[in-house]
Amino acid sequence: MISPLLANLYLHYAFDNWITKSFPGVKFERYADDIVIHCATEEETREVETALKERLKECGLTLHPEKTKVVYCKDSNRKGWYPTKKFTFLGYTFQPRRASNSSTGQKFTNFLPAVSKEAGKKFRTRLKVLGILRMRHLSIGELAHELNLRLRGWYEYFRHYYPSALSSMTQWLDNCLVRWLRRKYVLSWAAAIARLNRLARRGPRTFVHWMFRFPGRAV
Repeated sequence: MISPLLANLYLHYAFDNWITKSFPGVKFERYADDIVIHCATEEETREVETALKERLKECGLTLHPEKTKVVYCKDSNRKGWYPTKKFTFLGYTFQPRRASNSSTGQKFTNFLPAVSKEAGKKFRTRLKVLGILRMRHLSIGELAHELNLRLRGWYEYFRHYYPSALSSMTQWLDNCLVRWLRRKYVLSWAAAIARLNRLARRGPRTFVHWMFRFPGRAV
């Protein structure tokens, strides 16, 4: 498709070159028309926002009224108050999160990315539409193959930042596997859980998401 390419080239002229020259100390990230701009103070933020509105108007564009917002990147060193303290970019939600020093174990708050709720919901919907987890005619190995084709890319993309946030997806997938075992082998819920946990112990890499299970945790 040529239109996304042309739009990207136009924004390179309309936004990238402009902000680099107009505000050389301001850093930014842009993916297509999704942009994050970093400002040091609220005053600088308002200055950039006002100038940007004028620039886009000159180029026949406008800011999205719902998606455009000022976010305070709150952490242990930024103790001020602001109503908006999180934003989502490329499937990651950035917000204050608990963290710990790897050397001392000391707990603190950092402004960190993790998989967004929207990204998780979208992926679950996609799996439901594909219907893989309803295919009872498959063997465990065949089910793992079909499922892993979809899981591998998703987990590879989101595992790099705050991987503990993947636990809800991992738990959901395990629950789906329990339901699959129940229907295929006509098992009780408890028997299906026990069987799944035995499979996980014998082959912890059978399913991609099992690498993100907490050690020793049952379904």
